[in-house]
Amino acid sequence: MPALMLVGTCSNSGKSFLAAALCAYLRRRGVDVAPFKSQNMSLNSCVAREGGEIAVAQAFQARLAGHEPSIHHNPVLLKPKGERRSEVIVHGRPIGTMTYDEYRQIALDEPWEAVKESAELLAEEHEVIVAEGAGSPAEINVLDTDIANLRVAELLDADVVLVADISRGGAFAAVYGTVKLLPERWRRLIKGFLFNKFRGDESILEPGIRELERRLGIEHLGTIGVVEDFWMPWEDSEALDAHSPGRGTVRVAVVRLPRISNFTDFEPLAMEPDVRVEFVDPRDSIPEDADAVILPGTRTTIPDLEELRRRGMDEEIVRAAEEGTVVFGVCGGFQMLGRKLIDEGGGELEEGESVPGLGLLDAVTVFPADAGKVTVLTRGRVVHPELRGIEVEGFEIHEGRTRARDPAFLRVLKGYGNDGSGRDGAYRTDLPVLGTYLHGIFFNRRFRHAFLRWVSGGEWKPPEHDVVRRAFERNLERAEDILESTSLPDLLGV
Repeated sequence: MPALMLVGTCSNSGKSFLAAALCAYLRRRGVDVAPFKSQNMSLNSCVAREGGEIAVAQAFQARLAGHEPSIHHNPVLLKPKGERRSEVIVHGRPIGTMTYDEYRQIALDEPWEAVKESAELLAEEHEVIVAEGAGSPAEINVLDTDIANLRVAELLDADVVLVADISRGGAFAAVYGTVKLLPERWRRLIKGFLFNKFRGDESILEPGIRELERRLGIEHLGTIGVVEDFWMPWEDSEALDAHSPGRGTVRVAVVRLPRISNFTDFEPLAMEPDVRVEFVDPRDSIPEDADAVILPGTRTTIPDLEELRRRGMDEEIVRAAEEGTVVFGVCGGFQMLGRKLIDEGGGELEEGESVPGLGLLDAVTVFPADAGKVTVLTRGRVVHPELRGIEVEGFEIHEGRTRARDPAFLRVLKGYGNDGSGRDGAYRTDLPVLGTYLHGIFFNRRFRHAFLRWVSGGEWKPPEHDVVRRAFERNLERAEDILESTSLPDLLGV
């Protein structure tokens, strides 16, 4: 079974983009391909078909490959929770919250065993594996427990391509230094290097390329220019600084919580024409002309709520709702809108302590001691009068259980909702305030368009096409053009 692994000279070199493009390219050629990232650290996760969590990037690559996302596409996920600790998720299920040193002590045990199991399964079920590493493969201080890079390539017997972001400068030195720092057993796996995000005349690179090939004994596999029409989900918080430009008929303010997560939920809004999505820091103020204020998901609901309170943004949100601005909470944001949050398990407060919510919904959320995390694919029908009858689907990832006296926002057709009773979220009948546990709700075209028409007072006019579907289809079409300047398909014999 052919396998190709993309590793980078640094984070954000373009590994995820190239893996996605390869998945799309191979699918168009009729090849059964599977993406694989053994270990990812991500703020954005989703629920795979087995009911466990994986990183959004691997779920996206899987869909480009023509498959439903699986826990085996990303067997180990690290979700930062602040205080230098991360939740460690193995095969979709949390096994603990640890410091990096604590994680390193177990990395070659349960996490590595999961990586091996998933690699073996994917190799049995698919014709090709396109894998990607994490960060740099030459972090010599942690190579002994690195299960994200060349130990995985060795496991897969994969050809390895080193990707460098040439737009940052220093790319020649980064390629040379990365290869030279590797142990010999892993250095021999590197078949070539590739430059990404280049602007200008490629001929000026030739002398440096020839010298690198001579010194390293590996091949230059191509140079890719800056690609602006290939859709990749927002991967990290840097993307939040590049929100929708321009004025826009509709202005949506998303509160940039200190530990914001799953902010990809709002990417479809930013893709719509004449819609401006901006992420507002709690130290700033909510724009007075915002048509909607969204409280997003967070890795730590109570500390982020307390930060809103310290900055005075809690009062701004309440005032916006009272003045007629739509306020919408998703997951942790929904929990914040209620009257009270009770930490029975002591995860964020002392056991049994509570804090007041924003009081915009008549709801109480409890974080139980041993109830576990809800991770489930969900489908429901909207009950809210402005959006009534629209069927939506997405996923839930939450630890809290909520009891709401206000009407439910969704009737759950499949999934868990607030507390397993068939109700999800809540809404006010006298104010434009609503909340839901459903991540991915804006990926539903009918709901997205109805929401934007409502918050704009009917002024926003939807396009005839689905912007998300069109972007996805454009990826499938663009993949061949992107890869034609490289030798990556040749390495796979395609």
